[in-house]
Amino acid sequence: MGKNRECAKCGSLTEDVDAKDCKFCKAKASLVSREVKKELNQPKKQDQRENHQSIMTKKFALLPSIAALIIIGGILAVIYFAMFFDTSVEVPTTTVFGQTIGGGRVNNLGLMSDRSNGIIIGIGAAIFGLILSIVAKSKSKE
Repeated sequence: MGKNRECAKCGSLTEDVDAKDCKFCKAKASLVSREVKKELNQPKKQDQRENHQSIMTKKFALLPSIAALIIIGGILAVIYFAMFFDTSVEVPTTTVFGQTIGGGRVNNLGLMSDRSNGIIIGIGAAIFGLILSIVAKSKSKE
């Protein structure tokens, strides 16, 4: 009994060691031993290491840009909520016995809470972006 050989084109197996052509698909010189095929398909350890490093480099290539966007978004959120977010609501005017009551604006506790939450989340996003940019710089040095 000879070693099994596999056709590179159709994948059929044959035990004829001396055969050069596949008896099923008639492909010329396409028979390869299974051991040789396994060796050809397995990458070398150095290639695997280089491939892993290039994949990691590609993964971290966008990290500084993403970090900068998160920092800018956090700062813009803080500016919006601190400077432009209106926490007051209009009070309707009512006439009672010929006297006008109400009118103007008063602060709303719910909107004031939303404002403080927006500022806190914006600061948190800016800090997260800063940490992300530090990680990106440390990974790019490796």
